[in-house]
Amino acid sequence: MIRTLFGEVPDFHARAACVGKALLMSSREDQDIAQAKAICSRCPVLSECREWAAELTQEQDPEMVMGGLTYAERRRGLPRQMRRCSTCNEVKSIEEFGRRKDGRDGRQSRCLVCTRAQSNAAYEKRVAKTKKAPPTGFRLCPGCDRVKPDDDFGRRRTCATCSIDAHHISQQRKRDAHKKNSETAS
Repeated sequence: MIRTLFGEVPDFHARAACVGKALLMSSREDQDIAQAKAICSRCPVLSECREWAAELTQEQDPEMVMGGLTYAERRRGLPRQMRRCSTCNEVKSIEEFGRRKDGRDGRQSRCLVCTRAQSNAAYEKRVAKTKKAPPTGFRLCPGCDRVKPDDDFGRRRTCATCSIDAHHISQQRKRDAHKKNSETAS
């Protein structure tokens, strides 16, 4: 840790672009804030600084530009273009997260790398149950536990038959719920 005007900071701060510019970084003037953010954008330790600043409590956090963010921006959380993966805990670009309609920012909480790793592990576990891997050009369907040709899956996780069955079940549940709501409203 390095001792500064604003308290102790991690060792990476010695390589930061803002060394010796504490007054500019702590200014509340719009012009100075823009200048401080420009300095941060060129900083070689921007991601480390942003991660460290995110871990500070509200009492520890100095009201200055750190990691390219103002105090208010840090309190609101990571900017929309960055996100922390709930599995690997790394801060990554928003494009590295799969889409999810009801997720924050319309994205999943787990990055694509972690999602793929979990899916592959689950698949390997299912395959291990059958005691042998399916031949090339075939996959094990998690819905019916049968080995079927790749063409039967398309972009789906389950085979076409299981996908259609799941869709019909979902539609029936919606009809039943609507019917139940109609009866209770009467």
